[in-house]
This record gives sequence, C-alpha cells and structure tokens, in this order.
Amino acid sequence: MSEISFERVIFFAATKNKMAADLASASIEPTDLKPAAGNMREIYALTIVFGSAPYDPAAEAFGYDAAERSMRSQFGNVAMSQHPASLRITEPEDVFLALTSYPPGHGAGEPQLTRFRQAIADAFSQRSGVLEVRKETALFLSRKTA
Repeated sequence: MSEISFERVIFFAATKNKMAADLASASIEPTDLKPAAGNMREIYALTIVFGSAPYDPAAEAFGYDAAERSMRSQFGNVAMSQHPASLRITEPEDVFLALTSYPPGHGAGEPQLTRFRQAIADAFSQRSGVLEVRKETALFLSRKTA
C-alpha cells in the first residue's frame, strides 16, 4: 500500500478561530500582522461616520501573515495563493444593510445612520450609480503526510 498524504485546504476565513486563540495567548504579536487592508476598502471607507477605521476590521485582526503563521505551526508548511476578485454593487441599500448588520453600524444612533446613508448616496453618485469594490482573498494550502 502506498503512503497516504492528507491535503488540507483551508480558506482564510476558516483560520480565524485558531488565530484568535494564538493572539489571545500572545504567540502572535499584533505588530507582526500585515493584513489585507485593501479588502473591500471602497465600502469600509464609508464606515468612518461610525468612527471606524476605513478598512476591513477582520483584515486587521486576521491578516495573511497571521494565517500563514497559524497554518505553519500546525502543519509545518504552507503555500499561500492570493485570489483577487471584485464586487459590482448597484444597490445602495445592499451596502447599508451589510454594514449595519454588525457593530459599529449595528446599534448606531439615528443621526449616524442618516450620515451613513448620505455617505453611501454620495459614493454611488460620484461613481455613476455603481460601486466597484476590490476583494482580497487568499487560499492557504498545507500538506501533512501520514
């Protein structure tokens, strides 16, 4: 019988729980993180009306370096492959609903929500009714042989 190898394909989002544990135990220093801060920046920039930074908050906490380090600690090897994509958003309400479904948009007061709706309307108006949003996604592949 031939040697069996197990391939593990773990998407970026699937590594978040392990990385959160690593961060909590301080085995990964936050200063070491280099997030995919450009991920959907065009819509996250609108959240400054809530006092948020203009980038994907998940990318700050769970950047590519942290994902790679977490995978390497579990499997000893890892290859990362970036898969850029884009969204073409034509409905302002889609942006509003998405970014108010979790904090800080969720729970924001009426004055902030009004300013947020206006920021969204302005963004769509400046871009002829369409938001082209860049996504940054990575695939991490590790192989552990039996």
